[in-house]
Amino acid sequence: MLTPLYGFWFFMASLGYSSDGLARPLSTSFLLIMNVQHNSADQEFTSGPADQPAELAYTLPAPGIIDFVHTFVPEDRRGQGESDALARAGLDFARQQHLKVRTSCEFMAFFTQRHHEEYQDILAG
Repeated sequence: MLTPLYGFWFFMASLGYSSDGLARPLSTSFLLIMNVQHNSADQEFTSGPADQPAELAYTLPAPGIIDFVHTFVPEDRRGQGESDALARAGLDFARQQHLKVRTSCEFMAFFTQRHHEEYQDILAG
């Protein structure tokens, strides 16, 4: 059964930086709102319509370890922050469950590297 992840909505806004170094919205009309679902039976996080979901798949290879193995976003929805929202949902789940994170998925490895300070406490050696 799919359930909303912790009952939260994930909001992702696209930010750019102006010449003065301050964050500014690239487009004031752009705001992507996603409801990320966790399906523990299928070991995946999903978002979007049921007939074309984006997904972040994982395995639990050993006690206390979660391995993110695959990320997919339909081509027409790429570049809008959906994969980042899935990554954050998966990593938040790992933190709440006190799991150490492995990243077999290339995207997740890149994401955790890019946000290393935020997630270093849950990354497996």
